[in-house]
Amino acid sequence: TPLFAQWVEADGLGNGNIGPLAVIGTNVFAGTYKSGFFLSTNNGTNWTNAGLENEDIRALEVNGNNIIAATYGKGVLISTNNGASWQSSNIGLDNLNVTCISESENKIVIGTLEIKNYYFSNHIYLSTNNGLNWDIIGSELMKDAIIDALTISGTAIYVENTNSKNYNYSKIFRTTNNGASWTEVNSGLHVNAFAAMGANIFAGTDKGIFLSTDKGTAWKAVPGLTNTFISALTIYGKNIFAGTQNAIYLSTDNGINWKPINSGLIVSRIRDIDVDGENIFASTSDGIFLSTNNGTSWKTVSYSFNKTSVSTLACMDANIFAGAVNKGIFKSTDDGVSWKSISSGLPNFINLTFAVSDTNLFVGTNRGIFLRTKNGTSWKEIDSGLTNTNINALAVKDENLFAGTKGGGIFLSTDKGTSWNEINTGLTSKIVHAVDASGNNLLAGTSAGVFLSTNNGLNWSQTGLADKITQTFAVTGTNIFAGTYSSGIFLSTDNGSNWKAVNSGLTDNHIQTFIVIDTNIFAATENHGIFLSTNRGTNWINVNSGLKNTRILALAVNEKNIFAGCSINYNQNVFGGIWRRALLEMIPLEKEDSEELPVHFSLSQNYPNPFNSSTIIKYDVQQLSNIKITVYDILGRNIASLVDEIKDPGSYQVVWNARQFAGGTYFYRLETGYYSETKKLSLVK
Repeated sequence: TPLFAQWVEADGLGNGNIGPLAVIGTNVFAGTYKSGFFLSTNNGTNWTNAGLENEDIRALEVNGNNIIAATYGKGVLISTNNGASWQSSNIGLDNLNVTCISESENKIVIGTLEIKNYYFSNHIYLSTNNGLNWDIIGSELMKDAIIDALTISGTAIYVENTNSKNYNYSKIFRTTNNGASWTEVNSGLHVNAFAAMGANIFAGTDKGIFLSTDKGTAWKAVPGLTNTFISALTIYGKNIFAGTQNAIYLSTDNGINWKPINSGLIVSRIRDIDVDGENIFASTSDGIFLSTNNGTSWKTVSYSFNKTSVSTLACMDANIFAGAVNKGIFKSTDDGVSWKSISSGLPNFINLTFAVSDTNLFVGTNRGIFLRTKNGTSWKEIDSGLTNTNINALAVKDENLFAGTKGGGIFLSTDKGTSWNEINTGLTSKIVHAVDASGNNLLAGTSAGVFLSTNNGLNWSQTGLADKITQTFAVTGTNIFAGTYSSGIFLSTDNGSNWKAVNSGLTDNHIQTFIVIDTNIFAATENHGIFLSTNRGTNWINVNSGLKNTRILALAVNEKNIFAGCSINYNQNVFGGIWRRALLEMIPLEKEDSEELPVHFSLSQNYPNPFNSSTIIKYDVQQLSNIKITVYDILGRNIASLVDEIKDPGSYQVVWNARQFAGGTYFYRLETGYYSETKKLSLVK
């Protein structure tokens, strides 16, 4: 039995648990909840984990060259080298659960929270020497209270606390003598965020923004906001930015007028806003967004699918595409480490499905079909001739594109989606869940079983499973696997004439999708995760180690990894997301009969050959070398780089997933500094 490693999240920064932000020039710092501290040195284009991997970071401040992190459980941590190392700064702190922080010139003030036997013990601490040591201020004032927000304005410190036994009862206090005495300046405002502009103090609350122009003595509501739950406030120059549950607002006239600035912003709760120069960064429940034009438009610099169902995945060269329910389409160029939205110009769709043909990405939605070319920056709607635009499935066979619909049957395009024709002759069910190719034949999975066409969809005939809702297919050689809803997996070895159940080892009969690599088949299920068969479906084993969400909607594979898209389930407190595993962890290299190292370089014939979609290439490395394995088309053009790295002596294999390429003859070449060899392979679709 092979040993399997674990799935890991491929969801951007800390799986979406992004909270505080801090910006210094082109450096952007992001704190997460229990997922670490991240740094971007190029305005969010790329991110690296800069330590504090398991820490719960509640707030960030910048003081000169110091980055100050308020953590829940480790107190105050300070870095003087952009997060490369951190030092505790907790002298004088009796409580290490820090919830909020504010810094101004030579002062740093923090609020803490501790719960013991359902009683709250909270304090305010002040440091006047850059966090070297702390003094407690206002201890009696904060008894039985939750400290939600604080700020420093000139010589004054403002603190909001909420009664721990009555969440609706909140107060604001002010001190002008570093906590020697306090004055209550308001009762009833539950403040989530403060911001100061000169003598003006703004308080973002559950009921909108309030302004005080007399050091907190009186407060008045600021009109003009249609969303009144304020979760973040930031002031930069004359601009005030307010983050709410689903929008960001901007005021340029001291809060008199407000306008929403949400173009390109995926609507979710705004957690923090920070500004430096022309760059405005917003952290949200779905990731981090950047505006370089004062909020006129936003672009994604890191997205996470933590609270999103991922309904479809596809790989094209080094790119991975993800379709998120009601959130649009995202692209990753680094194996899922970071994601950026490419949905500009598209509405948010409920359901999504992908098909890749050469360098074209086709997206089927509940509102039609859209096309984006590899180098394109916009989407083109391609619905001409479609009488039903609720798309369940897309498939590519040679130069033909097929669309299965919910209620309209199947449509065919021979011109890359420019026009469509209905091809439903013989199809008794027009609710089509899947379309796939088996050699020269087409398969359609419907609510009334499996249908077969031997003439490119001109005619269809029922081939079995008439009482099964067939949702997905997998084709390997002459074997056709059909995944059904509620009845498991069926196998046909005679082009669909006969079917037999192959469910040994399965614990979930609701099959969502397949991925095939040679004789290895991955099956994604509705509730019990992912299963693998290495013997053409004779039996199945669960391969969920490390996978926190086992409601799987989508699978995709590139040369190195397999990716799984998950469904969200609020009732079971299960979040969505994308997970990744190294492919060779799942399909280990077969052992050689001899344990001796190879005595020469060699390139083996791929298997299977001919193949449909994926094939395995084995090669031997005689000595430490930089190995390159490249695939060329019949015109000699480089279309895929499978390996380009230094390898130790040994035997290796690599998988080529050619799903996006047209059927035909290709060549693959092994090159080292000492040796080269080329072989031919055949892709059949």
